[in-house]
Amino acid sequence: MRNGHYRQGMVQRPAAVALGFLGLMHSTLVESSGYSASGWEEGLRGYESALADAERNAQPMIIYFNTEWCPWCRQLNERYLPDSRVRSVLREFVKVSVNPEDGDRERRLFEQFGGGGYPGFFVAYPAGDAQPVKLSPFRKDGPWTPERFAQEINERVAILFERNGIALARTGDCDGALEYFEAALEWTEQRQANLYYNIGRCYHAQASQQRDRDLLSRAKSYYEKALAHDSSHAASRKALEALHR
Repeated sequence: MRNGHYRQGMVQRPAAVALGFLGLMHSTLVESSGYSASGWEEGLRGYESALADAERNAQPMIIYFNTEWCPWCRQLNERYLPDSRVRSVLREFVKVSVNPEDGDRERRLFEQFGGGGYPGFFVAYPAGDAQPVKLSPFRKDGPWTPERFAQEINERVAILFERNGIALARTGDCDGALEYFEAALEWTEQRQANLYYNIGRCYHAQASQQRDRDLLSRAKSYYEKALAHDSSHAASRKALEALHR
């Protein structure tokens, strides 16, 4: 799975998305005393810088809310974030660490992300319109391995791309949606069938509008790809059946 695809700018920012996608505050900023490592921005000033970079370069972003006293944060800092597999994945991201206990503004930023317990590890794509998703390797049935955590970070990017694509498809912007769906394929091992189906739906819609048999054939091929990846994918099977009526 190749992660560099959309760093080249193939997925462009929808025009309706504002720079402050979570209401970034531009008043006096304070540096954070949270997690610090090479390649990570820190504090509110770091958040502002990271957000601007992620939007300008169409990169995914990690926003990591943590405190010094939190034992789960220490595990994330000591076991997961230094792991070579996690670091390899995170090279594709703009990253920032914020300690919500450094001040009122930090706390309010954390609350804008939904607050909750620590650690607050969020995967975002600020150049798009989908809301950030929270991720934790600490599960009720036992913690993930660092390798699984790295994989799940990639999967969350695919989810964000897919959500952006679906939103554009609903507005009739199939070309924009296709860029998101195709980019998402490079980040996921779990969502291939859904993405093939959504690509097929875009071509199907275009074929109906343009009365184009080539586009209809392309839609059919993507429904078949979805079923080849997951033979139980009911939506793709139903779409294929509709084509044969």
